[in-house]
Amino acid sequence: MAQARIFATLSTRALKEQIYGHRIVEYQNYLWYQGHAVCLGLARVPGRPRDPATGSFLDIISSLAGFEPGSGHTWVVTERHEGSSWRPKQAVEKKAPPGPASPMGGQDLGDGAWGYYRPERQTDFLLMVHPWGSNALVLAQIVNAGKTGDQKGQRIERGSQCALCFRSLTAHAADDEPCLFHPGAKDLIDSDSSASEASDDEMVDSYPDSSAGSSEIDDDAHDEVLVYRCCGRRGDAAGCTAETRHMPIQSGRVREWRRSWIRCT
Repeated sequence: MAQARIFATLSTRALKEQIYGHRIVEYQNYLWYQGHAVCLGLARVPGRPRDPATGSFLDIISSLAGFEPGSGHTWVVTERHEGSSWRPKQAVEKKAPPGPASPMGGQDLGDGAWGYYRPERQTDFLLMVHPWGSNALVLAQIVNAGKTGDQKGQRIERGSQCALCFRSLTAHAADDEPCLFHPGAKDLIDSDSSASEASDDEMVDSYPDSSAGSSEIDDDAHDEVLVYRCCGRRGDAAGCTAETRHMPIQSGRVREWRRSWIRCT
């Protein structure tokens, strides 16, 4: 079973102390006005990052402490997702951020603004850029942790279900365990179609229904399949986005931010 391991994080304040971190802060400010977060799927390949002063978004990321791809390697983009932030704003974050706001590149990853685009590579890392919260940047590694441990005998907090992955949480998991999840809703589509061809009428909320244990439908019993709008993967695929910890469900806002997440490639 795939899980997320947090590789590195940086706050907005720490970014401002990095030589080229101000450019990431400008992008974070841009996301604040959009109310969006962005997730880049990454792979680490042999090569050398370019000069961050003139290079791509990932060349800047590679220059940040803790986000280096390692000696003799460089980051490449495998996929990109974008949508409304799932993080609630704190009081201090409701005021517009100081400083300039500018987008990094465009919608087309092929233009090189984000970095070298290699969709055929397996996604091994996830880079999240947040408009607010204690960590502006989060780099997570996707690892195969085998079967999850039995929760029998562990203390379960009353009503503690993760709003991101919908797991029932132990007290330990809620506090310390990173979350690997899909931020987008699911589309019910023909088995020979793609998620981009689905309409809003065919969208299925990717959270459990109160009258059933799950929103999952047996794909094998239908000519239609459930596909996540955020990444285009089938409904039983491992998550395409990560957060530093699980987020207990607190309100119906779960329904709001999921509907905006799309795959941008």
